[in-house]
Amino acid sequence: FARAIFPSLAAADVFLKIESLGSKKEVKDYLQVMRDDMRREYLIGVLGKERTDRILHELEYGMRASVSLQNGLDVRSGDIRGRDELDAE
Repeated sequence: FARAIFPSLAAADVFLKIESLGSKKEVKDYLQVMRDDMRREYLIGVLGKERTDRILHELEYGMRASVSLQNGLDVRSGDIRGRDELDAE
C-alpha cells in the first residue's frame, strides 16, 4: 500500500513519513473526531438517540450521581441499561 500512497518513495520512507504526520496535533485531533463520530453512530444503533445523547453528555461534562440514579443507570458497575430493562430481569 506504500506505493499507492507515495509511489516515488521507498516503503521504509513512506512509513517514516506516515509516522511523522501521525504525531502532529492536527492529525491526532482529526482522528479523535472520527473516533467520536463512529462511537456515536454505534451507540445510536445500539441504544437509541436519546439514551446515547444522555450518556455522551454525562461523559463529556462529568458524571452526576443524582442524575444517573434518577435515569436508572448504574454507572458504578458500568451497566448502561435503563431502569425498565433492569426491572424486566
